[in-house]
Amino acid sequence: MSSTTWLVGISVGNATPASAIHAADYLEIKRITIEEVSAVRGISRKPLFFHLQYLRDGGYLLPTAFSFKTHMKDFHDAWDLARPRHVSLHFGLAAPGITLDPDTYMAVALEPPLPRDTLVDTLYENLALIKKGFPQSAILLENLEFVPEALSKGAYRYVQEAHFFSEHVARWRDAELIDGIVFDVAHGLIAAGNHPLYNGLAETSPVRMKWADPIQTSGEYVKALKRLKPEDLLLYYTNYINQMPLEQVHEIHISGVLRTEQGVWVDAHNEVSELELEALRILLHHDSLRGRKGIPITLEYVRKPDLIVPQLEMIRDFLSRL
Repeated sequence: MSSTTWLVGISVGNATPASAIHAADYLEIKRITIEEVSAVRGISRKPLFFHLQYLRDGGYLLPTAFSFKTHMKDFHDAWDLARPRHVSLHFGLAAPGITLDPDTYMAVALEPPLPRDTLVDTLYENLALIKKGFPQSAILLENLEFVPEALSKGAYRYVQEAHFFSEHVARWRDAELIDGIVFDVAHGLIAAGNHPLYNGLAETSPVRMKWADPIQTSGEYVKALKRLKPEDLLLYYTNYINQMPLEQVHEIHISGVLRTEQGVWVDAHNEVSELELEALRILLHHDSLRGRKGIPITLEYVRKPDLIVPQLEMIRDFLSRL
């Protein structure tokens, strides 16, 4: 399997150097404005993808918590200029207001989490808007990570559960609202390591009946996480991906995760390491993905701009040796 069969792109922002933009096969924009598209187009005419994550003012986009209606003009003007191949958005978060930790990117709810039905209804309405507003682009939903309730205050409630995600992906795929999913490797590792349904704590703990409900992931649960062996994370990850609709993967995100002193895995967007590459290997060798060449793989890394190109080269080298 040669690396030439894969497209390897990057997430871009104001600090992304031109050298990284030129080194990538495609570019994914996260703040969907005509100014952002024009800035990238001024450097490169490479294919663009959209990942609906940030608003014009830098605010975090919550597609399960509030309507896109007031933002659709911005989105459509940018889409009309870029005509992106993919338009993706998160399956979450669960709260209408959040704060993001600048070091770990962990979301903490500032308001009570929304009910499941409200999350689903809001996302359904937004999918209908972007399906109509972005014709000829593939619409993709991305899996999210999980951080225990004791730390996140419910920001990730429900949305990381594989069966909940899979159920709605299938329903909305059949309704032609979406075309598939973005599988985020880091999110998968974090959900697998932190969630009691994947890491075994719901089954092996003395309080397993309590921890079978992720809402009960209190301070006591966080202490139990610290006792889990980091070398077992890939086993938990395999448990997780076996429950995901991998046959619907149209794009893959990859970045480096971090385990805090508390033993909690977080989406730090660090440099990609051997851990994430091995998780990518497991994913690509899964029965649902084996033999599918050309899935775009997006590097989500911005911390040290001079490390973007070396990581692109590392990922391409890894793919060439699969």
